[in-house]
Amino acid sequence: GENCWDYFEHHPEISATFDSAMSLQESFPPAMVPPYPFAGKGGELSTGADAVTLVDIGGGFGQAIKKIRGEYPDIKGRFILQDLPKTIKGIDAAQAKQDGLELMEHDFFKPQPVKGAKYYHLRRVLHDWNDGPSIKILEATRDAMKETPDYSRLLIHDFVLPDVGCGFVESMIDLMMMQTCDGMERTESHWYDLLGKTGFEILNISRADAGNTAVIEAAL
Repeated sequence: GENCWDYFEHHPEISATFDSAMSLQESFPPAMVPPYPFAGKGGELSTGADAVTLVDIGGGFGQAIKKIRGEYPDIKGRFILQDLPKTIKGIDAAQAKQDGLELMEHDFFKPQPVKGAKYYHLRRVLHDWNDGPSIKILEATRDAMKETPDYSRLLIHDFVLPDVGCGFVESMIDLMMMQTCDGMERTESHWYDLLGKTGFEILNISRADAGNTAVIEAAL
């Protein structure tokens, strides 16, 4: 009688299992991990010590943002990890500071409080939602980018499926997402359509060597 996110809220033991599973999402073989567009551009990304380089929206316990920092250590500037209060309160603040992360409570359906960052990062977030809620998430992010439209970029780390001939595993994950949380995996054409509806232009799709995971870079 309730969606999976409300169910997790009311069943903390199951929520803990889910959070643990999500923290393992970065444990993929290198061939299945897509490159990010800022590889080799670390010195170009920040305009000062106070500049926000990346906002990880709905970033859980920081598993993705910490991996990004580890793989691209030359990137300067501030890195902000956003999630709901329940998740943020479960993170060791001292360890996060040591890892170079700023913690921020945020609901991604509400206006994005960090304006004019270089990158806004959505890692395996939009596949949890169908197009209606996804449009709201994208619009809230888009409005924060309007302050620096020629500078800010949106990064979406998710499946980018072929329009025809999707693999068995990806097809089953798509059905699972629909069944559990009314979400979906999206084809390349679907991504172009969804982002176009919310005022974004896809600049580049960086694909993993194996599988269908990719990083979409988009601008206003």
